[in-house]
Amino acid sequence: MVPTGTPTEGRANGDRDALQVPTERGPVKAAVEAARLRRRHTSALAEEARSAQERYDVYVSEANSETMTSPARLRQLRRECEVSEARLRHAWAAAESSVASTEPAETGPA
Repeated sequence: MVPTGTPTEGRANGDRDALQVPTERGPVKAAVEAARLRRRHTSALAEEARSAQERYDVYVSEANSETMTSPARLRQLRRECEVSEARLRHAWAAAESSVASTEPAETGPA
């Protein structure tokens, strides 16, 4: 069992739980650790999206050659590619919004 309060706590429950950072470390250290975890998460999603796109591209090239291909498999690969890209866009948007929410608000002229 992993001790409570560690960055690995909750990973069995999915990636979202793994991104939760313990608050007992202090606000700055917790923010730094959260940023590192988000970066790792988005990096993994980017790799997944790239891999899905490559699989789709290879299958499309096979479909355009004389090799026998399945239209259903082509649709499945395209869908996997779209889903992984959507997950990556969502993770980027979440990372940008969390960065924007931690920056101090600009005040108007005094």
